Amino acid sequence: MFGENPADLASIDPVSKSLTDNTDPHSNRLPVSYVVSVNRLRVPSRAVGHLEAAQRHFLKMQLAEATGEIERAIRIYPGFAEA
Repeated sequence: MFGENPADLASIDPVSKSLTDNTDPHSNRLPVSYVVSVNRLRVPSRAVGHLEAAQRHFLKMQLAEATGEIERAIRIYPGFAEA
């Protein structure tokens, strides 16, 4: 039965890669990094590609290029809230 074995009470945290205690046997929620919204699945891959390019430009402080990429992403999919 779940929870009786001490090994059932520990898991690896996918973000920190460290061992965590899970003392709640009813906790079966996935970590946030594994959850994808339905709206995100609807976004065309080209729009996602432009957003990722915008993020790369932003990290390099290339703000004009980042803005252009975001505009292209929104033009492809106007409902792209993340952009």
